[in-house]
Amino acid sequence: RWLPRLSKSRLEHLFSQSAALGLQLVTREDAHWPAGLNDLQDSAPAMLFVEGNPAALSKLSQAVSIVGSRAASSYGLQVTSSLVRELAKVSRATVSGGALGIDAQVHRSSIESELPTLAVMAGGMDRKYPSANFKLFKQVVANGALISEMPPGVAPTRWRFLQRNRLIAALTPTTVVVEAGIRSGSIRTANNALELSRELYAIPGPVLSGTSLGANALIADNKAQILSDLKYFATGSVNNPNQQIESALASRAQDAIRESGFPSLSEVAKLAGLTMSESELAL
Repeated sequence: RWLPRLSKSRLEHLFSQSAALGLQLVTREDAHWPAGLNDLQDSAPAMLFVEGNPAALSKLSQAVSIVGSRAASSYGLQVTSSLVRELAKVSRATVSGGALGIDAQVHRSSIESELPTLAVMAGGMDRKYPSANFKLFKQVVANGALISEMPPGVAPTRWRFLQRNRLIAALTPTTVVVEAGIRSGSIRTANNALELSRELYAIPGPVLSGTSLGANALIADNKAQILSDLKYFATGSVNNPNQQIESALASRAQDAIRESGFPSLSEVAKLAGLTMSESELAL
């Protein structure tokens, strides 16, 4: 059914357009194809249009996707900068959407820290959005890559921004929401991450701040883990022995709870073989 719509001349024009714009096309057969996109299965893009270094796409196994409000507060921008600096210390690349606010701060802070960063565009590479970030996009190209599943000439419409968010979530094993409204693109990205069984974290914010309502709700609803220690988050539990101990104790306590239903603290301690203080720490 699709063969009659297949136009060889249109494909040739697409390739010539891409070449004129200095783009590289990356498909699943290429070594630089980001493995995380395969988890999208039938909704995975057929190819990616890349401006910059395509090798950056194959180095995302420890990278972090960071998203947030376009109308970011000074608090959100400060937290984003601090988080990226911590990630830079352990060479964990960043991915975001190139938008104003938190996204731009992710890319800007990554560049300042000489950390590779990827910006996912919603439209074709000749229709980059927003125009206010054109200078930043050039810096991203020099420090990582701009990518899009859309060919040149495609406009970045509203639904394409929502479609783009699934790529941001799929590219990395971890997504962080810094600031977000209750209904926003960042919440959509968070839900995409959950659907893909990715790690999801949210930065807690002031309860009177509209830009933190969505992030706080993710934490309150137990959808996202609270991110309150930027250094330990960046390095993981490898450099945090206390966190490893607490995690092991929690696993034993949870196993005991599952076996006995709703036991008291003393019963949990007995079933899990823990002291009372260990049980309190685990729970």
